[in-house]
This record gives sequence, structure tokens and C-alpha cells, in this order.
Amino acid sequence: MKAARALSLAPLPDVLPTAAWGLRAHQLSADPTMARLTRGYWFRKPEHYEPAMHTLLLHRHFRQGMSGLPITGLHALRLYNLPAGSTQHWVNTTLGHAPPPRGRALASAMTAPHLAWKYYRPTSELGGARLTKSYGLNPLVGPSGCALTHPIEALAVAAPYLSSWRIIACLDYLLAHRMQVTERIWLKPFDREEIIRALSLLPPRSRSAERIARLLSHAVERTWSSAETLTRLLVLKNGFPPPSMNPLVMLDGKERFPDLAWTAKRTALEYNSNDHAVDIRTYRDENYRLERFREAGWKVRVLTWEDLKQPDRRAQWLGWLAEQLR
Repeated sequence: MKAARALSLAPLPDVLPTAAWGLRAHQLSADPTMARLTRGYWFRKPEHYEPAMHTLLLHRHFRQGMSGLPITGLHALRLYNLPAGSTQHWVNTTLGHAPPPRGRALASAMTAPHLAWKYYRPTSELGGARLTKSYGLNPLVGPSGCALTHPIEALAVAAPYLSSWRIIACLDYLLAHRMQVTERIWLKPFDREEIIRALSLLPPRSRSAERIARLLSHAVERTWSSAETLTRLLVLKNGFPPPSMNPLVMLDGKERFPDLAWTAKRTALEYNSNDHAVDIRTYRDENYRLERFREAGWKVRVLTWEDLKQPDRRAQWLGWLAEQLR
């Protein structure tokens, strides 16, 4: 399994009462660099600010007096570093997937703090946070010592906003990664049985739980990125046999892992993200690795996001793949 660290938003900014800033509330509200956490408390947005930080600060502010209030939904998935996010229109159309039930509300949901309560619903003013009753799965420790609802519970809460391929990508991630949530705590590897057990603890008529259980059959171990998930789904949608995901191949006495491979045909698809273009060392190492594959008799096609998105470019590499697997 691949190791993966949880999202880090450190260092967290200081949260101070209105009086400590030396300004009135309306003056702080008019300052675009300031954010209101809850009634009477503000913080200055750092350069690395993102909405999940607001949820993290809110949880830390209230956790002592309100039995934890673990973070749930989209922001919990974000803090776990799962690939939950928006979906471009062409993806659902190409894969034949129906849009998610609440997909149009994803953007607003991504900005709103979302906390879960278990024993009683707090009545304090929580800075516009959404509050939902926990499903009862054990929460886990996350970045900066926060409490996060169990990944499957968080995924169930977020599922109405997420397209099917995003949910499959999240399940792929859980199956493929041993996640580090703090400096000392690693989540044990997830397997299908563990995910199924967690789903069985959710409400029996939960549409989200049923949807996740159905999509679990499309998840595949050893899928190391969401782009690999999407590439695999496109390949299967076009009638090709299932690829092996990141299989072990020995080259030059070293372990190599092509992204999607049909080992009997010595054929592979490699997806190159923006990281390969930005990091010069990654770019050079990747090109060397691909050339060694080709010299060893492998046929390798390198893909980027535009190759997945644009119909004419997608048709070209799918045609190439058909030739290699004929």
C-alpha cells in the first residue's frame, strides 16, 4: 500500500476576540484579510488559507466545551486528503453517470463548516456551521489534533454533493493508501471488508450508504491517484479489459510501477500530472523511467488531462490502445 499524509494547514492563525484587534466588528468585517470565526472572534487569513481551515479553527475553538464536535462531510474528506471535489461536465457525460443529487450546491458546501454532534445538539452560535447528527462511527484524530468523523461516515455525508467517479476515486484512495493523520498516528490499511462493515453501521435506508456500496464494486486496489481512477473508468467504458493498476515490474533490478498496465501485452498507460511539468527532477526521472520501459519491450502511452478531456485526443489514444491489445 502507498503511504499518504493528511492535509496540513499548519501553522494555524491566532483566533482573538474583537477587542484584541483594536477595531469594531463592522471594521473587521470590511477587511478582506479578516475572517469571522464565530460571535466575537476573528482571525487573519494566512496565505495558505482555504475553507477547511475555518472548520478546523471552529472545531478547535469549541471542542473543549462541546464533546468534540468532530469535523465531517467535505471538509473531513479534505483534511484526510481524499480526492473529493468538483467534476467537470464532460466527465459525467462521457462515463454515462447521472449528476449527483446535490451537485449544484457543491461550491457552497465546500465553503461551509460542517460539524457532527453525537449526544446532544449544541445551541451555541457556531459561525454559520452546519450541524448534523453523527452516524456513530468512531471519530479519528486528524491534523492539529482535531477530531474527524470516520472516513466512510464523512464520505456518506458528502456523497450527495459528489459525482460517482469522485466517490470511486475516494474509495480507491482508501484501498490504496496507508494514511498518516498526525505525526505519530497512521490509519491502518482499509480493505473492502472493513469498508463494508462501516457501511453496515450507517442507517439501513441511507441512500448515500447504498450508493457508496454500489460504487465500491468499481473501486480497485493499488490505484494511486484520482486521475488513474478516471483513466481506468474511461478505458472500461470503451470496452477494454480491466488493466492492472500499478503492478510491480522489475527493470534494471529496480521495482517499477506503470499506472495502468496489461502485462501480458506489455502495454501501459501513464498519466502525467502537473507535478511532472513543474518539478524538473520529477520530469527527468519520469522520462528516464519511460524510456527504460520502452527499451525493455513495453509499449507506453503518456496521457495528460487534455488527453482525457478532449474527444478527438481521447479517441486517438483509445485507438492506439486497441491496436496494442488486439
